[in-house]
Amino acid sequence: MLRIYGVKIIPLLLAAIAIALGACSDHSGHQGVAATTSDQWYAPAGWPAIHRDARNTDTATVSAPVVVFEPAFHVLGGSVIGAVLTTDADGSVFATSFSTPGTLCRVFSLDPGSGEQQWCTDILSGLVVSSSVTVDRDGNLYIADERFMVSFTNDGRERWRTPIDGNPLSAQFTPDGRLIFISHIGHIYVVERDTGELVTEYDLLPAQSYDPAQASPLDCLTGGADSTCYSANTLAIDPLTGRFYFTFAPPGEDAASVIAMDYTGGQKPSITPVWVNDSLAGGSAASPAISLDGGRLYTNDQSGNLLAIDAGTGATAWTYPLGFSPFGSPSVTSGGRIIPTAGAGSWPLALTDAGDHAELLWERRDLDHRGVPAQTSDEGPLYLVVADSDGPGGVQLAVLDGPSGATLNMVAAPGSGALTIGTTVGPDGSVYFAGLLEGVFGFRPGQALE
Repeated sequence: MLRIYGVKIIPLLLAAIAIALGACSDHSGHQGVAATTSDQWYAPAGWPAIHRDARNTDTATVSAPVVVFEPAFHVLGGSVIGAVLTTDADGSVFATSFSTPGTLCRVFSLDPGSGEQQWCTDILSGLVVSSSVTVDRDGNLYIADERFMVSFTNDGRERWRTPIDGNPLSAQFTPDGRLIFISHIGHIYVVERDTGELVTEYDLLPAQSYDPAQASPLDCLTGGADSTCYSANTLAIDPLTGRFYFTFAPPGEDAASVIAMDYTGGQKPSITPVWVNDSLAGGSAASPAISLDGGRLYTNDQSGNLLAIDAGTGATAWTYPLGFSPFGSPSVTSGGRIIPTAGAGSWPLALTDAGDHAELLWERRDLDHRGVPAQTSDEGPLYLVVADSDGPGGVQLAVLDGPSGATLNMVAAPGSGALTIGTTVGPDGSVYFAGLLEGVFGFRPGQALE
């Protein structure tokens, strides 16, 4: 069901102001569109945000995509890691952990070549595990637990901390360079990047506050409806317009929604609701991803479907039955190739948006998909993790050709477990992933794509 504020107002947002919807061009996916986006506030190279950029594309920008790798390191073994690794422009790798043997640290900075610990901090609680470190263009870091959003310098010194209510699942930057995030109980914050000063906020559940006794951290891993984690994903924000999107499963509902709001910057920043699409059956474990032209959103429900939603109206454009329920967000290239994240019993596949339906480009049912895909370019390779058929319980880094899905390379990850969290591409083309219980794996480039 589609709800547009000012037309039909839901109880959660009775105070919403009716606004006119922004006009959209022919958004039949990305085809023929060459819009320019600006992620100027993020680190200019590497993987500075949980899904790489403001639009949550999970697509890297590297000058020479790599097809041949060799294992570089395996560190933080035994750590409980629940969020994607990120990097700064120099390649330093950042990991967050609920617990790590032998230390009270929750946030780690790792050397990109050796995996050696550069610094760590125990300032934050174990709930930081659900978030990735966000890196700005100056190399400053932003990460939160359920009590504070904290900013660090690149060498681990605290810059500021701002009290918050609830646990955000990572942060993004607004078009005017402020930090924006939503906590798991539906509280949206916008703070100054330099000082942490709160400049505007919006509370979807004004009567709700964080209560550890009534919360289950596992709820945010599944994104299920009618749980204690009402917003279980990272918002996506259009870096040109400031319109942002997130999933929300209010108490007592049997489905989750995608909600659109407009952020207006300047001296008096504000947040204004736009529309709600409440068609995510069973909840959502996927952050929305925005197409290059800003006209489409792509996300998953918990019933095995990938959905395309019109960003201007909130109407569902099409639904594609995947045959499995992804546990994360899809990867979307600038040209519009969509690759879903793995789920139970899943395999790699690629889709394209044909306007009123999705078209299957290729699928690899011979591979047991075990992670989150990271694409590079429309013509370049993509990286994902698959089960190692030669090693029970192990996994391999798979390098596939983006246009065809053909195998370009496979690299075993010795000692790895069955489930991986994210795939990250560093500024030099190195690839990293974390096992949920198995630590951090790094792979160094062996040969660039000619």
